[in-house]
Amino acid sequence: MSVNSSVSYFVAVSDLQKSPEEQEGILIEVKGQGGDTQKNRSKALLIIQQMWSKGEIEAGKFPEGINSENIFYVPSSGSKLKSSIAVKESQTVSPIVLGAQEIIQLTRTSN
Repeated sequence: MSVNSSVSYFVAVSDLQKSPEEQEGILIEVKGQGGDTQKNRSKALLIIQQMWSKGEIEAGKFPEGINSENIFYVPSSGSKLKSSIAVKESQTVSPIVLGAQEIIQLTRTSN
């Protein structure tokens, strides 16, 4: 029996000052179990910070810098968002999170 590593997805939103419809981001894959946990959020933040320090991200992409507020959990397309940081239950899912869900779904079906 093989052990499958679980993967959680997050999106790093580059400019939180823009309207939700104008926001852009980078999809981050975090290996590990648990979904939207503080540990996985920290891993996602570390990954994006490493990409920044290696010059893999355009200089003006994160005008306010990169911190935990830029990181949003991307639930699987069938599940509800659990994170109070991402959205409150009374709000709709942001367009960038919906877009990330679509990208993940497309890559799963094309493999």
